[in-house]
Amino acid sequence: MVILTRSSKVALRRTTPDDLEFVLCLESNEENKPYIIPWEKERHENAIKHEDMEHV
Repeated sequence: MVILTRSSKVALRRTTPDDLEFVLCLESNEENKPYIIPWEKERHENAIKHEDMEHV
């Protein structure tokens, strides 16, 4: 696992396909909805595979 950035509370790393169910769960949480624009699973999968994008 490559850590892209780290603080005392957060560590960002590249998303893996195994992370997608967790990501989708977070996106569907009512408390998070005001802060994000949810994506379909396929869009996340494409972003993970795309060489010009960084999905964290």
